[in-house]
Amino acid sequence: MILMRIMEKKRRAALLNYASRERAVVKLQSLVRMWRIHWRYCQVLNAIYVIQCHWQCHNCQTCASLRGHCVITTTHLQFHIEIMNN
Repeated sequence: MILMRIMEKKRRAALLNYASRERAVVKLQSLVRMWRIHWRYCQVLNAIYVIQCHWQCHNCQTCASLRGHCVITTTHLQFHIEIMNN
């Protein structure tokens, strides 16, 4: 009976250790994915600022405006620009 209790405690400790490691791995993966998406978002945002800055100088001569649409997924960041004539 004592041997069964000891085995049960060891099994329980191993299970808790495994669950703790799995939680840590999932948390780390989540943080890395979040960082990658944030980095891609910042790249697109910087590109948008550059395009807007150059377009504002060009806009005075053409009477057109820009309209953009951004789609963010877990693996991709897409940005579409339309030039609208007024």
